[in-house]
Amino acid sequence: MPAADDSNTRFKVLLLWVTFFVTCHVIAIYRCRQPRCKVLWPSVEASDRSALWHTFRALYADFVMGDHGHHRRECSPSKSSKSRKISKSSKSKSKSKSKYHEVESKSKMGGSLCLDLNEHLIPGTVITVQFLRVSVVDHLGSGGFGDLYLVKDDMDNKYAMKTEYKREGLSSRMKMEVKAYDQIMKYRSQNPEGVLHLISTFGSGAVGDMKFFVMTRVGTCVDKLIQKYEIKWNSALRLFTQMFDGIAELHKVGYIHRNIKPANYSIGLKPYERRIYLIDLGMSVLRVEDAKELPETSVYQFLGTLMYAPRASHMSKPQTAKDDLESWFYSCYDIMSPSEVPWAKETNRSVVYHLKEEFFKNPTEFFKGPTQFVEIVQIINRLQPCEVPDYKAIRKLLESAGTDEDVKVDDEDTPFDWELAENKVEEPDRKCLKTRKGHNKQK
Repeated sequence: MPAADDSNTRFKVLLLWVTFFVTCHVIAIYRCRQPRCKVLWPSVEASDRSALWHTFRALYADFVMGDHGHHRRECSPSKSSKSRKISKSSKSKSKSKSKYHEVESKSKMGGSLCLDLNEHLIPGTVITVQFLRVSVVDHLGSGGFGDLYLVKDDMDNKYAMKTEYKREGLSSRMKMEVKAYDQIMKYRSQNPEGVLHLISTFGSGAVGDMKFFVMTRVGTCVDKLIQKYEIKWNSALRLFTQMFDGIAELHKVGYIHRNIKPANYSIGLKPYERRIYLIDLGMSVLRVEDAKELPETSVYQFLGTLMYAPRASHMSKPQTAKDDLESWFYSCYDIMSPSEVPWAKETNRSVVYHLKEEFFKNPTEFFKGPTQFVEIVQIINRLQPCEVPDYKAIRKLLESAGTDEDVKVDDEDTPFDWELAENKVEEPDRKCLKTRKGHNKQK
């Protein structure tokens, strides 16, 4: 009998532990479905499915440790720091000398954000989305609408996180950016090879007035690279081709970028350091296929950067696929022969527009680069609003230009010029790209 009682006791204890374990997991799953951040959309690539296990394990640990808050406050400043709750509007009136302060969140679910005096998330802040939990490592930079952070997950995998705060009277750029990346991720799930030059995203959400999304980290932007390194034709033609491919991929997904320029392209990190990514979709918009549905005027008087903006933007017209390609050519032109771009030093918008018009009327008068680019200019200029560009024809012309220069435009084995230390200079001579074989032949 005692042996039977011991057996029954052990069975009951085991049953209790199993019940407890199952209950914890059910609660964890429920909390995952009711995320601690207002999730706008979730997405995970096949290669990142381990993040699912991470999030589940983290939620389970939070339950066992009794953490039931909106998001964990691992961002707490040191004990010597006197933090206190103040609103953003009263921050400027505060006379506190504390290094950190806590900005009160308006989230219905509760919780608060830890910001420094510059209103940047402090290192250690933990934010959870449906499939991933990340902590802030460092502040990387700021833009007109928000900030960019380096973040990492529980396994030290690093990502970039973009944030945007709600501003009175200003529409959210992140809303359209998130929608665009949502479509990209759906496309990638069916055809991964079709969006090689567009980055991945891993979830988005909102905490109080702060919206955010987590994305792939990338390296230095092309605009900075061409300012630090001498670029030769071998690198330039491969760069131009990948820049073009990124635009074609985005159009294929169904979006127009509307802000094509060298600053919105970045190199990848290892093992993709020789891949160029089209980034910053904050000004992107759905592509209109029927010209009858295209508005006569844009809601913006001017959209883009003066140097690279298409003529349609100067005329306050809505932009189409044609305009992305026009801005792409201006970017290539600026990299090829910056001193020869007629409007490079102009600041008057009207003057720049007329110079661009004159250029398209007679490109050979201004452009001294490979003849294939003149043909590309003519293809772009003939496009009608909402007409689908002949991407294959443009791609073949780029390959032809590469053949003339003994360059394989799809070569990912040869280092780019910015990978070689000897090409780094304090002030690059960007009057014209060097060692162009086709140019020497024409002479």
